[in-house]
Amino acid sequence: MRPKIFERATKRLLQPSRDASALQKLAGFGLGYVPWSAAAMRPESVVMLANEILINRRCSVLELGSGVSTLFGAAAIAQLGDGHIDSVDQDEDWIKIVRQMLCDRNLESFVTFHHAPLVNRQDIRWPSGMTAVGDYFDTSKIEQAIQEGSKSLIIVDAPTAYQVGREYARFPAFQVFRKYFADEFTIILDDILRHGERRAVEHWGKELQQRPTIDLIREMGILTTGHRWVV
Repeated sequence: MRPKIFERATKRLLQPSRDASALQKLAGFGLGYVPWSAAAMRPESVVMLANEILINRRCSVLELGSGVSTLFGAAAIAQLGDGHIDSVDQDEDWIKIVRQMLCDRNLESFVTFHHAPLVNRQDIRWPSGMTAVGDYFDTSKIEQAIQEGSKSLIIVDAPTAYQVGREYARFPAFQVFRKYFADEFTIILDDILRHGERRAVEHWGKELQQRPTIDLIREMGILTTGHRWVV
């Protein structure tokens, strides 16, 4: 077995114990039991997001895809004492569930939800060799709701992209939401072990003229402008 393949296999074998350790750390927020589905971001990845907020003081967050990251992100911002999350999701019923989880823990004031159904988008520029996905978030209703140039942390975990034909569904995030990024920002793309997400973050890196960090343990692709403490 080649060294890199062996290294990746070893990391995957260690994931359950690493996630168990991460859940112990997240318990420090005192949120009680949090439902964790198979589709949710891994616990160790959520720890990294909380660290990113607290250590690098990412007090203005744009999140594409609501869920456990919203809950623990809000808890981290509450601990920080200042900040806000704008969370965009395609499913209005799911937004209601996540909002209720926040309300149950008195964290609702730290998050604004934006329902953005998937609609046909002809304005998206697809690079050569990447199969176009016809739909993406309808951002027409949130154009004025999010301040341009304000977001220092961008988390991309939506739309759903696991189905055949939707492998590149998350690629448009950079060009559609770029105007909301601060001068110095970190963008994190979840599910980086999948081919579509890997291609997307590599293309974003070319636009920024840098190579993305591919975190195989947390299954994230990371790009940063400006100074960032590695968490």
